[in-house]
Amino acid sequence: SEGTSPSSSSSLQRGRACTSCRCRCDGERPVCGQCRRADRGDDCEYTDGQGRSRTQMLQENISRLELRIQELENPAEPAQAFPLLSPYSPQTPGPLTTGLYMSSSSSASSSSSHSSIAPSISPDPPLPHHQTPDTERWWTLEEPPIGIIQQLLDIFFAVAPGLGFFLNISRFRDAALLPLPLGHSLRPTPAVLSAIYLCGVHLSQSDLVIHESLFLTRALDQTARSLTSDHPHKILHALQAEVLLTYYFFRNGRFLEGKYHSSAAVALAFSCGLNKIRSDLPPPPGASFFGNVGLELPPPRDATEEGERIIGFWAAFTLDKCWSVALGWPSSILDTIAGGAQIDTPWPLSMEEYEQGPSPPDSRGNSTLEKFLNSTELTAADTASPCAAYAKAAYLFERANNLSLRWKPNMPRDEADTFYGQFSVLDTLIEKFIAALQPLNDGSVTPTMVRSLLVTHTLAHAATMQLYRIFSYNNTNPNHQCLRAATAAAGLLDFVNLHELGVINPIMSPIWSSLCLTLIEEISRLRTYRASWSIEPTNPTPGEDEYMTSLARVMGAM
Repeated sequence: SEGTSPSSSSSLQRGRACTSCRCRCDGERPVCGQCRRADRGDDCEYTDGQGRSRTQMLQENISRLELRIQELENPAEPAQAFPLLSPYSPQTPGPLTTGLYMSSSSSASSSSSHSSIAPSISPDPPLPHHQTPDTERWWTLEEPPIGIIQQLLDIFFAVAPGLGFFLNISRFRDAALLPLPLGHSLRPTPAVLSAIYLCGVHLSQSDLVIHESLFLTRALDQTARSLTSDHPHKILHALQAEVLLTYYFFRNGRFLEGKYHSSAAVALAFSCGLNKIRSDLPPPPGASFFGNVGLELPPPRDATEEGERIIGFWAAFTLDKCWSVALGWPSSILDTIAGGAQIDTPWPLSMEEYEQGPSPPDSRGNSTLEKFLNSTELTAADTASPCAAYAKAAYLFERANNLSLRWKPNMPRDEADTFYGQFSVLDTLIEKFIAALQPLNDGSVTPTMVRSLLVTHTLAHAATMQLYRIFSYNNTNPNHQCLRAATAAAGLLDFVNLHELGVINPIMSPIWSSLCLTLIEEISRLRTYRASWSIEPTNPTPGEDEYMTSLARVMGAM
């Protein structure tokens, strides 16, 4: 015999025959005699609970696929569910539906046969995809399990401001952990979540990093499609995703990709009018051939949301200004005098200040950058906000670089007078700005503030170096201003524990490299001078020891 029969009797109990024979089935397994003789073994199936039939398994697969299609087509709507079938239960399953749980209609008819597997639906919302129990290959899921999400958020938010995160952290975290599907309107957009998961994996220093390339692919895909959704925060979250991707690529030395996403962030910020927040000027007439193109932001719900927009604009601004100098590429933001869009958005405050309430209704202005350049006095109040101080330092850094590039020997008198007049004004402004900054060794400086202040102070000194460096070419004399700025920037490291800071803004890499080159050039010049005058090597020339110490500090930090 090729199989076993459940009974030696020729008659079977009702419902135990195969689906093909019915009345003349002998009940042999796995193929009954009647089907074997008729050569239809593939059609011989039993549905009496001693194993799910192929048809049932196909039905379940179809139901799962229907559920997935429903999730993708309607991410904001909670999915219905299909009942899970027990392969060992002898009862006949109830009707199939779609979703993660049984619908209320099917649960009533099937509760007796499936109560231990698929309870009736509760009033709680359905679990999102990342909370499904199958986490053996969690990285292949659309979103990680909740435990992994919490771990990645903890890693990221520990250093979030240093990576350009400008959204309110407490609000964002609460929304990210809501038990709702990815893409739901009450949760952050998939684009910004994917970018944060990528950064968390990148910074994890654990086995998670083996999945970094997968998370990068997912973040790029979600960011590219972020503006096509109907999410209420799609614009601001798309801007945040672009900023985070920019920092990620610059941290990894992938400069072309970083510049691409930086330019995308700037274009998005200007396109949706973030450069005109609290402007006291009338809006310009619409110039679009297509009318409303869908990038207009509704009025902010409260001061915190307005603060997110202001800080977000300046986050894109500082990225563009810093890295256009570092890479030697044109800035994506033209000055107003060069025909660029005017910036009326006020300098950013800290997120804590926005949380305390709205600014006065009459707190409006225009020409933010021009007014800063024309400042005659700067006080500690002008640099009290870490976000504002960083943005101003980035602007001075780029202005100094652009002005120095305009210098050339033997300029006509009128051109030279204009150049040196602007040079003097900018040089004075940089000095006043540095003097107004809170010192790193101030007792009130918190560890969180140190990371931002280190970058701001270093950028300001780098602005001085950029302004004066042009005079070092074809000049054998020391450039005292450059050297003074370089040693001052190196001296900042005496007040910082880099191991405690963890993540450093990637702009520090090219600035520190430039600083080292300045010091090395001067040390080389001094040693050449010493050799030409036959001075003993054991007697270094004045200043050489100081420059060597500064160089060792910076190279050690790098």
